[in-house]
Amino acid sequence: MEASWSAARRCACEPRGACARRRDPRSLGPPAVAAVVTSAAFRRLALALPESVEVGHMGHPDFRVRGRIFATLGHPDDGHAMVKLTPAQQEALLRAEPDVFAPVPGAWGRGGATHVRLRAARVASLRLALAAAWRNVAPRALVARDEQRARAPRRRRTS
Repeated sequence: MEASWSAARRCACEPRGACARRRDPRSLGPPAVAAVVTSAAFRRLALALPESVEVGHMGHPDFRVRGRIFATLGHPDDGHAMVKLTPAQQEALLRAEPDVFAPVPGAWGRGGATHVRLRAARVASLRLALAAAWRNVAPRALVARDEQRARAPRRRRTS
């Protein structure tokens, strides 16, 4: 079953994507048009995913979940990053935002490895691409636990 990019944009807590986080613009962070995505912002978004760690690899940082790489930063240069998507996810992103996403040259790109032009990226799109890449390599039990946590109702503080 191929998932479309529009399906990946839906929030995991509601099957139809109608949850409060999707409707609340504060849930997406600062307005995407106002900020240029920097390597620091990419790093912050990648490390916000459950059990993500940053490790140096071949002269540039990469981001892993339980030892498996889901993104890299600074390759081929400081203005780019890479996310490890499926070919179907990559194709959907290339159609949706061709000025931001491009396949990595060669076999890695045919397998779904996708370059991200940081200056052209929006925070919301990058967050979704990183989350998809994380889910692609994270163990199933960890993904299930994260989805369950996202679906759980949030308790309000009473003071």
